[in-house]
Amino acid sequence: MLSDGSSLNYSDIYGTVDDDSSSAFYLTPVGDYYIAGLTNSKNLTLVNPIVGSGYQGANNIFLMKYSQTDLRFDYPVGKEKICPNSTLTIKWTSETFAPTDTFNLDLKVGTTGKWEPLAQNVRGFSYAWNIPPTFYADSVWLRISHLRGIISVLSSPFSVYEIPKILESGSNPSNLTVCEGDSIVLYMKARGSNIKYQWLFNGSPIPNATDTILVIKNIDASKKGQYKGIVSGPCPVTAETPVFNVDFIPSTRILAQTGDTVVKKSETLSLYVYATGDKLAYQWYKDDERLIGANESKFEIQNVSKADEGVYKCKVSGTCGELFTQPIKVEVDTVIVYVESDNLTPSISYFLEQKVLKINLAEAYETRPTIRLMNIFGQTISANAYKTEFEGNRIVLALENLPSGVYFIEIIIGNKVFNTSFPIIN
Repeated sequence: MLSDGSSLNYSDIYGTVDDDSSSAFYLTPVGDYYIAGLTNSKNLTLVNPIVGSGYQGANNIFLMKYSQTDLRFDYPVGKEKICPNSTLTIKWTSETFAPTDTFNLDLKVGTTGKWEPLAQNVRGFSYAWNIPPTFYADSVWLRISHLRGIISVLSSPFSVYEIPKILESGSNPSNLTVCEGDSIVLYMKARGSNIKYQWLFNGSPIPNATDTILVIKNIDASKKGQYKGIVSGPCPVTAETPVFNVDFIPSTRILAQTGDTVVKKSETLSLYVYATGDKLAYQWYKDDERLIGANESKFEIQNVSKADEGVYKCKVSGTCGELFTQPIKVEVDTVIVYVESDNLTPSISYFLEQKVLKINLAEAYETRPTIRLMNIFGQTISANAYKTEFEGNRIVLALENLPSGVYFIEIIIGNKVFNTSFPIIN
């Protein structure tokens, strides 16, 4: 360059394949300089342009600035994976600028995104970015600049995870109270980075229940409870479905019934069925014909005759199913037996209250009664399984240790015998 700056003989600062010429040169107090000139070249290099522009040759005006400074990122350096809703401390260094200098930070998402301001006039060499909880991107670029025109861009992007989010959840059927033995399907749909699924039962993880769908089969008391789905990812934040309260209605079951029986003519025929379930209803049949008004668990015919012989059964209906008892064959014995002695059946009344059986004798007996308690299979219940108290002409049996079922009691007083059956329901 000539001493008066009128022309440039040689330069390694800029140069292109065609004609370039400078018309002005300016040196700033901090050592930066500007060159203004003309060019008809099409390959004039543009480095880190804040605002890019094109050139077509034919004596375009150019302005070049050269600054003897350095500016570089220390953190992040690229390829980091960062959680949202956290603080990212961005750090940079420079051997030229002072801690009192201010900088501008810009952010770009993806390779085709636009640079957007992240922070302006940041003093010093760090900035704490509080990443919003809803922000996520596979590639995030950072750019830092100084008023002197120095720009530094990350060499490679970092990523911000997407936290889990439940998009949809529900059950099939929608009613979570089903009949015992039925199934329920729970499902959830979510989005997020590297998400995983886990179903819980009463707050504890269900082994191997790590899919978007949970099938609960054969629902009974062991599977009644609270279910919930959890979606997790690399970050501490998780997403949860609402709680699914699964319940069941007991299925209709027949636990005991009268077997085939023979009854004396003119005596009382007593049939029963013992069932469990929800909202039970009963209907008795004789020879497959419905008996009008026979709608209780116990069916009686007083003063039976030969016409009452036949095959009886009971239909038990409930919310969750209906069943028939096994056929009960009833025969009426018409043989008359004359007994010269007194009636051998003592006059006795009884009632059951809260698993305490109270038996009242019509009169006091000198001989203490002999008591035998049997289950439905005719097996004698050990006397150690219940307590017996004698209070004058009353017998009290405490049966709280006995399980549910139908029981038979036999009371023998001298040469008189009393038999009856009663149910216990826990």
